[in-house]
Amino acid sequence: MVFVPDEQLLIGWIAFVVLVGFLPGSINGRSREGYSELKQPSFAPPPWLFGVAWTILYALMGVAAYLVQIEGGFFVVGVNRLALVLFLALQVVLAAWSFVFSGRQRLGLSVVVVLVGLVLSIVVGVLFASLSTLAAVFVFATSAWLAFASILAYSLFALNRKRCRKPKSVGGTKRTARV
Repeated sequence: MVFVPDEQLLIGWIAFVVLVGFLPGSINGRSREGYSELKQPSFAPPPWLFGVAWTILYALMGVAAYLVQIEGGFFVVGVNRLALVLFLALQVVLAAWSFVFSGRQRLGLSVVVVLVGLVLSIVVGVLFASLSTLAAVFVFATSAWLAFASILAYSLFALNRKRCRKPKSVGGTKRTARV
């Protein structure tokens, strides 16, 4: 049996990260339909895979945060605190990316946001590595997925750029959709 010093803390981190991760998708609710309507690159995964991958990654990130916190706690000054603060910033960036990509379908902006998330996840992974190797592995799994997501986001932007720039008629006036 694996010893877990504080099961409530572990469950709390996992629940927090999963909730923050899925909140944007539940608010906008049209992510699968919007993604399916886009021209897809040949390597694009099916829409259902994103939910599976992100659920696993969010759970792993919650475990990673827990492992780092038990190494010294959130309120300790130093690398633990910096690592967890940047981890929380990463969760905000990932939520923003989900909203920008899926909810608003701002494909150009989503490329920028996912790249920020990728860089931040690498920084967090390096900081976590100094505290817990397993925590770093879990965060670097997210970095790998974000690297793929960056390539996918850019490909979707490139393939759908003309579609996103077509004038749309809104209330009798022409308006260009944002990319």
